[in-house]
Amino acid sequence: MKTTNPLDAARIELLLSELRLPAIKLMWAKFAEQADKEGWPAARFLAALAEHEIADRARRELFLVRVRLGNRDALQPRERRTITVASESVDLALLKFLEELIFYKDARRLLLHADSVRIVGEQGTFRLEAEVSGEEIDRSRHRLLVDVKAVTLHSFQVVYEDHCWKAVVVLDV
Repeated sequence: MKTTNPLDAARIELLLSELRLPAIKLMWAKFAEQADKEGWPAARFLAALAEHEIADRARRELFLVRVRLGNRDALQPRERRTITVASESVDLALLKFLEELIFYKDARRLLLHADSVRIVGEQGTFRLEAEVSGEEIDRSRHRLLVDVKAVTLHSFQVVYEDHCWKAVVVLDV
């Protein structure tokens, strides 16, 4: 197994900071060690680093959206609706639901929060029913850090784990 020269390691850390690649900066040494140990080609090593950075950026972007839109004090429940979507898979049902929320934001200027979500699977179809509430966008009270344009299928994943549904969703902003 090869070891990284300390001068090279310090140089890489500085370069990654300058390039603003925090996830790669955090993980490059671990991936380099694994690549050396397992004899990875350079392309596989670079792909692993790039995938890690992209996933981290998606997590950070989703966090920013959640922080701004998840502030329940700023979003008053002035309007209530039930959104129901159905699909042959639970992941596509979730995708359709998220697209509905984006539609309400863009077409009707409504910011909506899911108060409850229920997923029922029967006869090869999954039905997602959500009770949502919110209000019309008010620029003086709703400071939108980003404007979500679409839900992407990149890394899209829905699993049932520990008696609840969990999802990984990357949003296009």
